[in-house]
Order: sequence, then structure tokens, then C-alpha cells
Amino acid sequence: MADSLPKNKTDFVLDARLRVALLGASPDQRKSTRASCEELGLTDCTDFTFAHELLPILKVTTCHLLITTGEIGDMHWSTFFRLLRSEANIPFVPAVFIPAHGDSTVKNHTELLHALHIEILPPFGGIQAGGFDPASFQNAIKKVVHDDRNAGTYAANLAQAKDFYRTGLKSQAQKIYRSLLKDKPDDLLATLGAVQSAPFADKQIHEQLLHLIDSDPSNYCFWFELLNYFAANKSYGRFAEAFEALSAELRSASDSYWLFHLATICLSLHQPKYAARCLSLLEKGLSPQNDWMPYYLRARICLTENNLDMAEKELGAALANCKVQSAELHNIAGVIARRRHLPAAAVEAFSKAAHFTPLDYRIQYNLALAYLEDHQKGRAIHALYRAVEIFPDYDKAASKLREVSR
Repeated sequence: MADSLPKNKTDFVLDARLRVALLGASPDQRKSTRASCEELGLTDCTDFTFAHELLPILKVTTCHLLITTGEIGDMHWSTFFRLLRSEANIPFVPAVFIPAHGDSTVKNHTELLHALHIEILPPFGGIQAGGFDPASFQNAIKKVVHDDRNAGTYAANLAQAKDFYRTGLKSQAQKIYRSLLKDKPDDLLATLGAVQSAPFADKQIHEQLLHLIDSDPSNYCFWFELLNYFAANKSYGRFAEAFEALSAELRSASDSYWLFHLATICLSLHQPKYAARCLSLLEKGLSPQNDWMPYYLRARICLTENNLDMAEKELGAALANCKVQSAELHNIAGVIARRRHLPAAAVEAFSKAAHFTPLDYRIQYNLALAYLEDHQKGRAIHALYRAVEIFPDYDKAASKLREVSR
């Protein structure tokens, strides 16, 4: 990429090395967005049609700006932005939303989008026959890229806290979030970050989560954190009550992604019976691009029952229906191979998973165990080092590293 920074007609200069992600279901809208970016000197742009393609990539690839246009291929844009800002392992990315003309839901969500630090271009500055309104587009890009990248701004501090969390330095993340809350006590993102980085023994978490749910009832990520809290504290009665309340709400939700996330959280919390109930609801209203979800969930439920034949069958169907490469699907393949005592196949599957999600410390740990079973001690030690490097507080990996290094 050229070292000199290109200028547009208004002498507004942007670093050409900035990486931009363009998300939207309409090729014409993305094409128009790309052209407007190039006028501003932003040439490193990657197109995405589906949110489930983009969200995992944001965890492992540096992105300096996200532009979402109109509708998204596999979920409502309000769901996407809630997931984008609520997922602890996704860095804080400056974001601009350009709504499609005639989208009557934008007005109802304006306050929420501002609370999530999403810059909105008004409909009159959105997609038109001749492209974007140049002034509106330029001002939005300038705000999120220039203002938010300045040291000391709220967004810069939020980004630093997220980075601390992602690298396992939760106490340092907690300090920043608490500091941000002194200036903005009702800020959604700072409150959520403070909750996610606090020890589950902290009794204030319950109150803070209820506050978050009251602040944005449609952000089911807050409910997911509440379920995590109850499970961590072995409050299974309250877990069941929260699950019933949330699943009743999700029955009427139009977006299958929330049910899918709820099911995966129940599985991660060793509650497969609740995941199975989510699965039965999920199967009733899936769009074609999400056909892989039930197969994936059934494969994981079969694994909890150690039914390897059925797990393998369901996984094969998930891989056949998933339109993008998924680290989680390859990770499940590795788990099945390990349980079948096929270490070479497990190494191959976990290696693929690590390739697609190199910053997932759990996959690195799984890969290390497979290497050990395949008598590749040196590579196992390297994978364990990598797991601890990514997440210094991962005691299981640190303990195994000490054991095999003797």
C-alpha cells in the first residue's frame, strides 16, 4: 500500500492503511460504500454479506472501521450491533451505520445506537440513486476514525479495557471500566465491561445485570451474563427461572441468532437439557443461511451423551450446510477424534480450528492435548505456551505446561 496519503476533493486526509469491513446484504449498497471510502483514501476494504462471517473474524483480525449498510443477510442490524458491542472478546471497533431508505425501525433505535457508540448517518445521507451524500459520509467517518482514535478519549479507554480483557488481564480491565463509570454511571458498555471483568463472587454483579436488562430489555446478551452468574454461583433454581423467562421472550423474537446463542451458552454451562429446549424452538423458524445451526447444536448435545456416532453424523451435516469455515465445527471434530482415540485426526481438526481462530486459548489447549496423545511433546509445549500467552489466567493450561515441561 502506498506510503503517501491520498486526499479527496475537500482535503480531508485519512491513513490509507486503515482496514475497513463493509457489511450488508445488498451488493449495490456495499459497492456504493466502497466507492465513497476510496474517495476518502480508504482502499483496504473487505465485503461481508453475513454477520456470522464477520463476527468471528473481528476477534482475530485488526479492523479499524466497520461500516454497515441497510439490512444484513442473516440477522436484523439491531441484533448485530448488540452482539458486536456485548461480546467481550471482540475489540472495540469504531462503527458507522447507514440505514436503508424506508427503514422505519431506525428512529426507534436511535437512542440505543448512540448508547452502543454507533455513528448513524440519517436516511437522507444514506444510499441514494447517485450514491452517498458526501458531506454526511465524510463527517461520520471523520468522527469515528479521527476523534475516537485520539488518546484519552472515551472510546480509546474502552478499547484499551477490551484489549486487557481479551488478553486475560481482567483486573486491569476492571479498573478502566470503573473509572469510566465515574464519569458516565449509566453507560451501557462500561457497565457491561465491569460486569464481565469482575469475579463472579462479586455480589454487585446481580444488581448491575438487572440494571443492564432494564436499560435495554431487547439486548439478550445481558440475560446471558445473568445465566453465567447463576451457574457460576451454583444457583440452579434461579438459573432455571431466568431461562424460563428468557426463552418465553425469545419465542416471539424474530431473530434465530438469540436462541442459538442461548443454546450454546447452556451447553458451555453443562446444561444440555436447556440447550435441547432451545433447539426445538430454533428449528421452527430458520432462514436458509442458518440451516447449519441445529446440526451443530445436536452434535454438541450428542457429545454430552458420549454418542459419538450421532455427533459425527450431525457434525457432517453442519459442515455441509455452513457457508463459511467455522473454527467451532472443526473443534468439535477434534473432540470426537480424541474420544475415538485418533490423535492424528484430532491434531488435524484442532489445527484447522486454530487456523481460523488463532486467539482462542481453548482450542490451543485442545491442540496441545492432541499433540501429547500423538507423542509430539515439543509441539504440545508450544501450543500450551500459546494458550497461556493468549490468556495468562488460564490455570488449566499453565498447570499442564508445568507438568509436561519437567
